[in-house]
Amino acid sequence: MKQQQKCIFYDLKHSNNAARVRLWLRLNGGLNDYVETVVLSHGDLDEGQKLEEVNPLKKIPAFVTDTGLKLFESFVIISYLEDRFGGRNSSSSSSSERNHRFVLDTAEDRAFVQLMVRIHDIYISSPNCTQPHFSHTQGCMYLDPVATKYTPARRTMPDPSIRAAKLNEIYDRLCWLEATAKLPYLAGERITHADISWFPTCIFMEVL
Repeated sequence: MKQQQKCIFYDLKHSNNAARVRLWLRLNGGLNDYVETVVLSHGDLDEGQKLEEVNPLKKIPAFVTDTGLKLFESFVIISYLEDRFGGRNSSSSSSSERNHRFVLDTAEDRAFVQLMVRIHDIYISSPNCTQPHFSHTQGCMYLDPVATKYTPARRTMPDPSIRAAKLNEIYDRLCWLEATAKLPYLAGERITHADISWFPTCIFMEVL
């Protein structure tokens, strides 16, 4: 019998954006027969042809479905996984009837979660530009001012005023997050995509 083709998730150990996908897979569980994880190195980001074939932006995470569709951007990948595998342990075989654990019940609650995810993705974790010396806000915590083993020349952040402004942006967004969170989780009583998005990034900040 021909072995079923798996989806492939391209991961990177120190990527908070990839960690979102990793966390979703871990919380759902039981998907090893459907999703294979390939862990790449930092060298693959700058020179690896394998990653570029999946994501022309050469960013992590990247994903290939079992039908060959190539996806990138964390929330796109997680949305696909939610649509395809969310609530898989439910007794219903219908995607519309399964209980998607991380998707809330009302339009208002779902919009609130989407807002939290968008604030994270636009203002913290994405540079929204692939050109040299453009960096996501979070890069101010670890990108070197000059080229080093860990920071290629195109990703350096030499201007201290830019670094300071990005740090201020992080502070402002975290203040908003703290004031807006409903608790015990960000959107209330259940873990949602808001938590899956922000948790790895906040751990990243704490370690740095």
